[in-house]
Amino acid sequence: MNKPENKEMKFTPVDIDGVMANLKMLERMHDIVKYGIEHDLTAREVRSIINREMNQVEAAVALQNEAAREEYIRRRLGLSNKDILTDAQMAEAFDIHQNLGLTNGWYQ
Repeated sequence: MNKPENKEMKFTPVDIDGVMANLKMLERMHDIVKYGIEHDLTAREVRSIINREMNQVEAAVALQNEAAREEYIRRRLGLSNKDILTDAQMAEAFDIHQNLGLTNGWYQ
């Protein structure tokens, strides 16, 4: 007998720490510090380089997560990319009241 297929849609955001590990960010930071020492950069300059590179990765991951989240919501609500997605629909998609423990009726 075949098991029924689980058709529950899931949204799993990309983990920034996993992305940083895959990009070997600690090794990159080490290289930046080494470069800074070899080229007489200040600690502030080295920190600025590291921050800039980390911020770029974080921004890319945030954008990817936002796009995936919106795609998930649209699928869950049966909307196309051309449909307008309202805040109320977003809340409905995540059943925000239940997720926040607001099921006692005090919010109504």
